[in-house]
Amino acid sequence: MADPNPFLRPWAPVLLVLLVMLVYIRTLDAPFVWDDRYLVLESPAVTTIQPLAGYFRRPFWSDVAAGDLRVYYRPLTVLSLALDYRVHGPNPTGFHLTNLLLHTVNALLLYLLLRRYRVTPGVALALGLAWGWLPRLTEAVAWVAGRTDVLATTFVMIALMVHRPGHRARLVLASAIVFLGMLCKEVGLAGALTLAALEALAHRSGRPLAARLAHASLPLVAAAAYLLLRHIALPAAPPVTSVSELTATDRALLVPSALGTIARMLAVPWWPELQIGSVRDPGRFAAACGAAILVAAALLAWRFKHLWIVARNNVQPLVVTGSTLAVASVGLVLHVIPLSLNVVSADRFLYVPSLGLAVMFAPAVQTWARRSPARLLPFAGVALSFAVATCVRVGDWCDEARLWSKTFHQTPRDNPLPANELGNLYFRAGLFRHAIALYREAEKTGPTGIAAANIASALAQSGAYDTAGSIAREQCARYTFGPKACLDAGLIELHQLHLDASRSLIEEAIARAGDYEAARAALALIPRVQQAMQTAGYAAQDPVARFRVAMLAGRRPEALALAEAILATRASPPEARREAAEYCVRFAPPTELPRLIGSQGPAADVVDSAMIEAASLRVRTAEHLLAVWPSLSVSLE
Repeated sequence: MADPNPFLRPWAPVLLVLLVMLVYIRTLDAPFVWDDRYLVLESPAVTTIQPLAGYFRRPFWSDVAAGDLRVYYRPLTVLSLALDYRVHGPNPTGFHLTNLLLHTVNALLLYLLLRRYRVTPGVALALGLAWGWLPRLTEAVAWVAGRTDVLATTFVMIALMVHRPGHRARLVLASAIVFLGMLCKEVGLAGALTLAALEALAHRSGRPLAARLAHASLPLVAAAAYLLLRHIALPAAPPVTSVSELTATDRALLVPSALGTIARMLAVPWWPELQIGSVRDPGRFAAACGAAILVAAALLAWRFKHLWIVARNNVQPLVVTGSTLAVASVGLVLHVIPLSLNVVSADRFLYVPSLGLAVMFAPAVQTWARRSPARLLPFAGVALSFAVATCVRVGDWCDEARLWSKTFHQTPRDNPLPANELGNLYFRAGLFRHAIALYREAEKTGPTGIAAANIASALAQSGAYDTAGSIAREQCARYTFGPKACLDAGLIELHQLHLDASRSLIEEAIARAGDYEAARAALALIPRVQQAMQTAGYAAQDPVARFRVAMLAGRRPEALALAEAILATRASPPEARREAAEYCVRFAPPTELPRLIGSQGPAADVVDSAMIEAASLRVRTAEHLLAVWPSLSVSLE
């Protein structure tokens, strides 16, 4: 087919890159959200450069302290985060920039792959933009933790560009590149299956079937090597609690329900969701839809089997590539093998399947546009609607309160995660009453260790030590596999200055976890508190001495009261007054900060510009959260 618009050819790739980046540019303002804190800010493998071999010996997610060991193996993703941290430190902008660049590269690779198989620049550009702007992909791009899908896809697409059917050297290289994709996320296995399918069905080469199957085995060997390395590096998989609690009927419904849910997500891509479905209630209607889709897909595959088998005008490689990518990547998230998730599906699961669909349907779009380029206008309109929806969703990822409040309203109440994550936002802002109300909302779905532990922590920070301690000790006795519960109980005993009880509980946490750095640090606090309590100043009720004991022991309400008393007494030592001011800036209720550090406040003569800026940020954050609060319709107890 002649190129209907030769002037577009040199500019289409540039236009694609610029337009994809334009829609996602606001992600550079997005903060770390949700799992980003654990995977980036709290991960020693990211914050400090480890020996290279170490990245290949650890699971992607391993919170031994909380008894949470999810058996994912993604060493190259962790290494990429560590390199980002090395360059950008804890600044989220650099991490988001990497995600944005990778997604843009993937859109460009999609365009180049389509062009290789003689798809016209206009059609390739339209499909590249439609995929690059697909609103459901925002989670993978705008969320730092979503890099797993984006980076794995980059390696898969590079492998497909390198590959040429029948060329052994290129196939070996492509298989090695796909192997790297698997080390980013398990979805890279779809790339290995696609290479194998392309080799096995490469009729044009004229090679006999045995030779083609021998070549097809090479990417499968790469997949087997990945699975072996994964097995060696990871511990045995723990039971998936959310799935093991299901009835046999619900378990049988889960696979078709996941397929039906994915179909719904593709049918309405304009409304992204953060939590989709519940494994405890998979949904019979979604399961019926999924079963119908399986039957329809099988009938269509049989009806159009010639597109797989007959090499004609480069249609077959596109159909084989697209359909294998889509089917294989969807198959990995259908809960055939139980996933460590409490949801049926997630937007990020569509990253590779949607790309596969764009490749598979490229010949149909090309045929449709053959008579007139004007026929691409409907596709352009759809792509533009995607761009608008994606811009809106990017704004949600830039405002964590808005993101979680939307999720809170969208998600059925049997899923405690949105309420718990919102509670964490209010907790970090120092709005403990609001946090407790949200944690209790999360607990309404049924007693959960996480919600109870968070309630105990918030109560302890509010000074309700007896209630908090009772909850924490119960959690420590109940969840014998989770050492963090004992650490939390030990810290609350430390808040109450019950040093022996604190030591006993923290030692129990260390005994459960082995090398538990947080517990060892807490244990080291106890002799420091004991030594501070034995000073003459503490015995004589000196405010400075008592303030330092309260700080060390984590007695926030008492430390704040003493800090304000120190600041109000101009005769207090300058060092103590500055220490008290810094403590107030970090831990005082945000609603009290203007009074404490304002021009007429007791700390006005001590604070510097950095302290004022930090306090202002806390005040603005709290004001924003308080403005969001009425929309949640959660009562303060």
